[in-house]
Amino acid sequence: MYVKYNANHSYLIEYLEVFSPWVIASIVPSALSAPSSNPLFVSNHSVTKPFPLSMADEGAKVRIHTLRAGRALALRLTELGLNVGCEIRVIQRQGGGLLVARGEGRIAIGGGMAAKILVVPA
Repeated sequence: MYVKYNANHSYLIEYLEVFSPWVIASIVPSALSAPSSNPLFVSNHSVTKPFPLSMADEGAKVRIHTLRAGRALALRLTELGLNVGCEIRVIQRQGGGLLVARGEGRIAIGGGMAAKILVVPA
């Protein structure tokens, strides 16, 4: 959740998953009022934090968000068809490696590569 303050407030609570609405309300009591009536409160629950592809479950459909790789690995992944924005499905997890599908093609990815590919649920 995001809590924004107008000029009357001198501090800002940024997005932190550990803050519950009750913790924020103890700091700023107006934070619990209805979002439609409180311009200071904006809830953004549709934002999903990217996670490494190595953490995805079997059968999960994910979209590539970021490639945290060097130039050579980013080029190799792009040549394989794994570019930012494409949807892939995790077919099999074996040890640290993964077998993923993009369309009809299947690509085997090692654990090190999978850890450098950040994804979000599709």
